[in-house]
Amino acid sequence: MSKIQWKKEILAIVLIMLQFIVVAVLLKGLPSTVPLHWNIEGNIDRYGEKFFLFMLPAISLILYTILLFLPLLDPKKFALNIPPEPIFRIIRYSLIILHWVLLAVILGITTGRKIPAPQIIFGSVSLFLVIVGNFMGKVRQNRFVGFRLPWTLNNEVVWNKTNRFAGKCLVAGGLISFCLILVLPIKEAGYAFISLIAVASLIPIVYSLVIYKKETQLLK
Repeated sequence: MSKIQWKKEILAIVLIMLQFIVVAVLLKGLPSTVPLHWNIEGNIDRYGEKFFLFMLPAISLILYTILLFLPLLDPKKFALNIPPEPIFRIIRYSLIILHWVLLAVILGITTGRKIPAPQIIFGSVSLFLVIVGNFMGKVRQNRFVGFRLPWTLNNEVVWNKTNRFAGKCLVAGGLISFCLILVLPIKEAGYAFISLIAVASLIPIVYSLVIYKKETQLLK
């Protein structure tokens, strides 16, 4: 069973705690309501009490904790098959940075700064998918990260081929989406973002089924 390397987690913990501190320090000077959601056209369509800002660091902390301890809690004891710890660490740090971006956007808009919030959010998520996709092919068979389908968990060859292909799809989808966000109006960019992510997620599932059928036929 893997052990947590706490020295390598200090920066992540500090970054999450700083989110709480920033919100607590700035909260008093903020309006009573803050923007929480933007529609596909880039307009704010939902506000909430400013105390909701604590949700971002709270979610960041929850996700970080889950990803930190998941490899230790595998009910099937796949101790030899969990993803390499550096990959988990990169995903954890990427999520923390993504939450920092979201927090900065909301605080910027709330304090009156003109920020292209949807473009920044879509662009950040696109880059996050590029990072995740870049490591997807290196993830060993496990029950937590990757395309965890019944047939991929049942066959290591199918798992490896599917996740390598899925990683390429996520990288391509993320890069194309990021580029389109830079040149298209926000509404079109939003639809392109959603469509590309959906395609990048669905194609590997179909691909994995085709590979699984081929592999099972070879074993007959």
